[in-house]
Amino acid sequence: ILSMHFTAPKRDIYTLDMRNHGLSPHTGEMDLNALSRDVSLFLDNEGIEAASIVGTNIGGKVGMILALEQSDRVSDLVVVDGSPLASDKKLEFVNKIVQLIHDVEIKNYTQKKDIEEDLKKGGIEDERLRQFLMMNVVSDNDEPGFYKWRHGIQAIQEAMPALMNFPVYDSETYTGKSLFAFGKEWSEEEEAAIKKLFPNAAFQSLESTGPYYPAIGNTEKLTEVLNEHLRN
Repeated sequence: ILSMHFTAPKRDIYTLDMRNHGLSPHTGEMDLNALSRDVSLFLDNEGIEAASIVGTNIGGKVGMILALEQSDRVSDLVVVDGSPLASDKKLEFVNKIVQLIHDVEIKNYTQKKDIEEDLKKGGIEDERLRQFLMMNVVSDNDEPGFYKWRHGIQAIQEAMPALMNFPVYDSETYTGKSLFAFGKEWSEEEEAAIKKLFPNAAFQSLESTGPYYPAIGNTEKLTEVLNEHLRN
């Protein structure tokens, strides 16, 4: 979204696929620390000393870990719909979606519309969310005429317990500029956990109209918030 609607000046934008997502390698090792190392390695390979890190849900957790453990690499941090709480209800929803995708017998279908219908029957009634998930359905070159999931769904499913957790930090804090944007509102528990690790954090409601991700529910507001934060 940011890469398509970015207006803040003098910025290069890199959109990264986490391992087992998109065009990134599929691997059995997948936890928050490994994902954080991936981002750090990308910065090294690109010769980038520090960057603004923007992440949603699990990507937000990865950004938080990078900021806490390698604060010199993070010039500022934006977390969308995420917090350092281990029992994050938003990630419980993500876990449910991962399980549903895993259960879809995708190799039985030769029409994308049938895959989407299966997702709908599984409980994903929101059309925007289904379309978002369908972006990860690609042609299977090994079985022409059939489809597969772009991401490594088996590895993601097995990693979900670890991805839903968050490391315990006793003394580490990130004192740089940080923004935590939520679809609608955030709880007192979330704010306290965030402020403990990110004392200079700002909070923003995206006034989302969608029941799931704010990026789907209110892209205009999300884009506005990101541009304003990164412009200042």
